[in-house]
Amino acid sequence: MSRPILLPVAFCGLLALLVLHSATSFVQPPATVESSQQLRFLQATTVSSGAALASALPALAEEIDVGEEYNRKVLNAAGYCLGLAAFLVGFIISQAKKSVENRWLD
Repeated sequence: MSRPILLPVAFCGLLALLVLHSATSFVQPPATVESSQQLRFLQATTVSSGAALASALPALAEEIDVGEEYNRKVLNAAGYCLGLAAFLVGFIISQAKKSVENRWLD
């Protein structure tokens, strides 16, 4: 009975080994490196644009009302509590089913 199962498992294992050890599966890195002057220009541009965005963020932020902040906290806490309660109820029900199947209550 193990012979029909052994051949497909061996074939899948061989195929997985072939795919994992294949050298052409990855893209080769570029052969030339860009000049350092271009990289310095891009780094300076990135730093300056990041600083501009960081200084503009407080001006774009909206002030959250105190009542809205409280409601968000309450809804977040309620979500965590209800999720935990649902998990515990499911766990208790599954354990009760196992106990009944084992004739523990008889």
